[in-house]
Amino acid sequence: SPSGRTCSPGSYLNGTSVQTEAAILDHKCGECPSQSYTSVENVNGGCIACPEGTETNGSGATFCVQLEENLIGPLGIMGYIFVAISWAMSLGYLFWIWRYKTDSVVKISQPEFLTLICVGAIISSSAIIPWTMAEAGVGEDTAAADRNCVAWPWLYAIGWSLMYSSLTAKSLRLYKMANAAAAMRRKAVTAKEMYKVVIVWVLIDVLILTAWTAYDPLTWQRSEVG
Repeated sequence: SPSGRTCSPGSYLNGTSVQTEAAILDHKCGECPSQSYTSVENVNGGCIACPEGTETNGSGATFCVQLEENLIGPLGIMGYIFVAISWAMSLGYLFWIWRYKTDSVVKISQPEFLTLICVGAIISSSAIIPWTMAEAGVGEDTAAADRNCVAWPWLYAIGWSLMYSSLTAKSLRLYKMANAAAAMRRKAVTAKEMYKVVIVWVLIDVLILTAWTAYDPLTWQRSEVG
């Protein structure tokens, strides 16, 4: 017997139910299978196939979509090139600092902190790598993308903290020495004293990142747009 009512969008009149179910007023509609749809109420004996190049997200669809995963793809190579350039420059400066560490100008510039600035630049620019890899195609497992989403703030923030806390420590050391000179006093400000500034800044950063990761970590999410 026929269906007792029209089928809602996303479903169709199931011929098997019509043949096997006896109740006249029973609901005899079935969900449209994957890659097919119905957009309005109907009593059709089948669903409309999706046009070529489109698809549905499972069964019971009311429309088909043209899928665009919007992944980074070949553009990721550009990110790796930028990382390589940054690392090469940082390592080159580190070699230069080591090569001329006995030079008076380098000594005055405080090579300990110059080294930390270069190391911070390497760590910070490394954030491009997980940021480039933080993606997943439609239907793929997002666990790896989630890990990369969490990793890049750690690398960027810690590298940034190393660089700018080193600059702060350098400035503070020069400030103390300038004040002592203005007061006609000799004052030795060791690098070990200034390392405390760097350590404090990095620890504060680590605490913030730990809280962020524990309570509200970044996750990979895909949004559907019309």
